[in-house]
Amino acid sequence: MSLTELLVSKGIIGINELDERKKLVEQRLMQDVQEHYTKVIIGEGGDKYSTADEEVHIDCEKRLQLCKAKCCSYYFYLTQQDIEENILQWDLFQPYCISRDDDGYCKHLDRKSLKCTVREQRPIPCRNYSCHTDKKIWLDFDKMIPAEEIETANS
Repeated sequence: MSLTELLVSKGIIGINELDERKKLVEQRLMQDVQEHYTKVIIGEGGDKYSTADEEVHIDCEKRLQLCKAKCCSYYFYLTQQDIEENILQWDLFQPYCISRDDDGYCKHLDRKSLKCTVREQRPIPCRNYSCHTDKKIWLDFDKMIPAEEIETANS
């Protein structure tokens, strides 16, 4: 069990409080990177269209109103294939990182339906991600009990 999980389970810090702190640190780190580095990072992975065997299938339709598409607020880098397709938007100030709106959610997330607007072209992390064991999203995946209060992408 990680220190973070221990602190959350003992009620010393909440998930939302942790996420807020994480965002502040992320902003500070990004500012530092932008000021001092010009290194370009791209994601790893092969052909995203040939990874059907590795794709994770979660019953998202039943869960979206509870989880609020929290996974669409995670950041990651696009692969060379994603970049060359020129469909997915990336962050101008953090080249090749998936672009997010001011609410922290992916630009490709439809805020009303909470569905991906580029589903067929979605990147490998979106295809292979499973929220099944993600404690930032679910207290109990099987019983569909979400972790604390999750900010909505459509509020």
